[in-house]
Amino acid sequence: MLIEELNRDGWHIGGQPFFGPPTMMSALGRSKAAYEAIDGTPTTREDLATQAPVRTDGPARRAARGERS
Repeated sequence: MLIEELNRDGWHIGGQPFFGPPTMMSALGRSKAAYEAIDGTPTTREDLATQAPVRTDGPARRAARGERS
């Protein structure tokens, strides 16, 4: 989990504004889901690329297709 401080607009967690415990629990939940979706125990980037599922509905992919969240 990435917690970062940005001077202009306060604390962020996982790229989202920090609004207290619900924000942190949501970020942890997404991290846990990503971890549990990996098949096996990859040790290299190549292993991870083949063992992690491809996400086709993420915000970046929707934006690339011109869709709104």
